[in-house]
Amino acid sequence: IESHVSLEQISRDLNISMSYASKCFKSKMGTTIMHYCKKIKIDRAKSLLLSTTKSILDIALLLGFYDQSHFTRTFKAFTGLTPTQYRNNNYL
Repeated sequence: IESHVSLEQISRDLNISMSYASKCFKSKMGTTIMHYCKKIKIDRAKSLLLSTTKSILDIALLLGFYDQSHFTRTFKAFTGLTPTQYRNNNYL
């Protein structure tokens, strides 16, 4: 999950159409493929924020985000906190 994932790539890898991949995934998982992939990335980011001293930028790039701003917006949409707030609030 530490790379950019696209519906096109997933569909190509499975040798099925993008619409069929989306429909099957959503019917089984209750969410879209891309939303699920983002959630997995954010879960990984949470772990990295608390278990490493890597910078926010390094974590963003490691997880395949285009830049720190995009990562921060996505992280906040899922958690309600910025990565810095999450790290500061949860770091023991």
